[in-house]
Amino acid sequence: MKNLDKVRAAPFFRPIIDWPVSLLVLGAIRIWGPYSRTAYLIGDLPSASRTSLYITLAAVAGALLGFFITAISILLSLLATPSPRLKLLFGDGRADFMVPTFFAAIRAAGLLTILSVILLLVDNRPQISSWWCAILLLVSVVICARTLRLIWLLRKLTKVASAEASKTT
Repeated sequence: MKNLDKVRAAPFFRPIIDWPVSLLVLGAIRIWGPYSRTAYLIGDLPSASRTSLYITLAAVAGALLGFFITAISILLSLLATPSPRLKLLFGDGRADFMVPTFFAAIRAAGLLTILSVILLLVDNRPQISSWWCAILLLVSVVICARTLRLIWLLRKLTKVASAEASKTT
């Protein structure tokens, strides 16, 4: 159980850190981009490529949204089930930091899905505003960070659950 308590105390685990890190990534891309010989922002892509990108982002974010909703549903149903093994895993307020992490990922996936669909509908010009590009890139980095955080959390939960299972057998 101490492993899971370390997870809760880890600075990486705080969802609030996603937005500043995403802004730093966006700033690095904006600074580095003009020095590279490639299209460094979405606005530099041809219109057909941007349309394909929006469709892909909407599909991936929608699929992640479905995965996150399914995972939180399973987690909440497990929390509602009275079991001594689950009390060991989720007791002492440990679920208090897991549920907000899932909801933060759900919000980010939903935002990316909606933003991609909106851009798919309104982007019909040869060149798109750099603000839209920046917002789309920012939300994309946030959803990547939150997805990685959930994978990390599920890996830690699996380790704790398997350690608890081996102790009881």
